[in-house]
Amino acid sequence: MENYIVEFKNRINKNWLKDNVLSLYRIERAQTFPAYQKAAE
Repeated sequence: MENYIVEFKNRINKNWLKDNVLSLYRIERAQTFPAYQKAAE
């Protein structure tokens, strides 16, 4: 299993991941149905 974790770390674009997680967080923190819809898009 450890090989999968190392492979993931080597392949992931950390800046892209961070930016998208923060963007999704900002959308979903409103906890409204329109925010859920936007997050799903």
